Amino acid sequence: EQDLMKQWYQRRVRGANERSHDTIGMIALDHRGRMAVGTSTNGATHKIPGRVSDSVIPGAGAFVDNRVGGAVATGDGDVMMRFSPAFLTVELMRGGARPHEAAVESIKRIAKKYSQFSGAIVAASQVNDLLKQ
Repeated sequence: EQDLMKQWYQRRVRGANERSHDTIGMIALDHRGRMAVGTSTNGATHKIPGRVSDSVIPGAGAFVDNRVGGAVATGDGDVMMRFSPAFLTVELMRGGARPHEAAVESIKRIAKKYSQFSGAIVAASQVNDLLKQ
């Protein structure tokens, strides 16, 4: 069984490159209006050995405030931990930005320092912004 796991892992890493990501980010809203966020990543492609994944750092991979909304992010984890883009996105929404505007601004702040940054942010607010656009 250990050999099978080792073979699976080696096949997986062999197919990984600078463009392959497998982070999963989700924003959920229940019938009572409570929001939750979650992320998952294997970290095999880009993680520096010994470093904790950015997905588990509050604000880097995911952040939610039930009064405002939530955001999940993916990209180079070492960069993500420096900027806490999920937290920033929610804070921008708290200040009045729509989810799309907040996500774009968060990415722009990263791109100012890291022009080759590749990543994404998904955001949702507690307000139905689709009807306002």
